[in-house]
Amino acid sequence: MRLDQKPDLVVHCDWSTDPDKRWMAVAHRDSGRWHIGEPEPVGATADFLQRLRRRASGAKPRLFVGFDFPIGVPKAYGEQTGLIDFLSALRTFGPSGRWAATR
Repeated sequence: MRLDQKPDLVVHCDWSTDPDKRWMAVAHRDSGRWHIGEPEPVGATADFLQRLRRRASGAKPRLFVGFDFPIGVPKAYGEQTGLIDFLSALRTFGPSGRWAATR
């Protein structure tokens, strides 16, 4: 999609680690106006983009999809490894961290 083209469908997904808690809001363009739907479950991820393309209008639908992913590590993992916060974990996972040789 070129920068001067507008998408046919705009989707925002609130992505949880629990599939039953994944929700999305979908807006579609019709006659130059945007119509926003109510939040709805994301559903199966295997055909997620295919389903969105079918919902969009046009022979070659343009999609703009955003995701709000959970970020962090489980508390139990942090306690076992001594990582006190997510920034510490990122530094540890980096190329100079103590687990760098395990890749």
